Amino acid sequence: MSNRRTLARRLSAAALLFAACGGSTSTTPADVDGGSTIDGGGRDGAPSADGGKPVGCPADPPGAGASCTRDGLECEYGTDPRHQCREVATCSSGKWEVMAPKCAQIPPTTCPASRAAASGKECSPEAAICVYEDALKCSCTTCPNPYPICQTLPKPIWSCEAPNEDAACPPARPNFGTTCSQEQKECSYGCEPDNNLICTGGVWQRNPDLKFACAASTRRVKKAVRYVTSSERASLAHEVDAIKLATYEYTDPGLAGGRHLGFIIEDRATTYAADAERNQVDLYAYTSTLVAAVQEQAKRIDALERELRTVRATKAR
Repeated sequence: MSNRRTLARRLSAAALLFAACGGSTSTTPADVDGGSTIDGGGRDGAPSADGGKPVGCPADPPGAGASCTRDGLECEYGTDPRHQCREVATCSSGKWEVMAPKCAQIPPTTCPASRAAASGKECSPEAAICVYEDALKCSCTTCPNPYPICQTLPKPIWSCEAPNEDAACPPARPNFGTTCSQEQKECSYGCEPDNNLICTGGVWQRNPDLKFACAASTRRVKKAVRYVTSSERASLAHEVDAIKLATYEYTDPGLAGGRHLGFIIEDRATTYAADAERNQVDLYAYTSTLVAAVQEQAKRIDALERELRTVRATKAR
């Protein structure tokens, strides 16, 4: 279950023609505007009346210490396809705080003609990135499926993003500070906090209330802990027993090329593991549900073994 990332403004006609020929050697088109002046609303609405300029975000990165008016506002700038490498300005106590990460240069490569042509194919060099329509990217990596645990491949392959499953979300993760039109709309592009956004005050911001995120198991980050009762565990085990497994292919061409095994959310929206409204699965909760089923089975096996020992002891008398 892979998952998705950053929004673009436009590609020049020359870049489109070059990419169509499959001859691009650039990791990302030079004129993809990843800055904060584009309309980041994507498929959820039209650009704002001011042409897409976000509420409160300067068109260009502000200088550290410059004055600002919307406390807590985050604005993201740059065209690097790695969001963690983009400059972020945060309005704090009326002043801009600016973080400008230093990242290694993306190695150049010859990009396949399309996401569909790239997906799953061997690539070189590792860490190369190609950007396609809607700013969806393909990364050359030996770890195409990092969640929940990376299983490294012997050779790197192109791992490609698909558009966000929610049609009301931008296809790829927009920059903080780009405009949006559906207030309080939540869009997730991965389990990391930086990839979970909410439309607030007319712009995309980091979502402070994550419902689906990378699991943290330590007690230090949890509250109101309540252990599952025996009856609740039995109910969770019953849910697992009722799940209908299926094999399937993805509709997005960037993810095509093989069948996958899993379940369909609409068939059985389990209590904790699935969010049918947002087409998401919490793998940590899903795995925990499986643990409940294993524990329930172990309980039944123990009971059967005790019964068998009693029967054998009775016959031995």
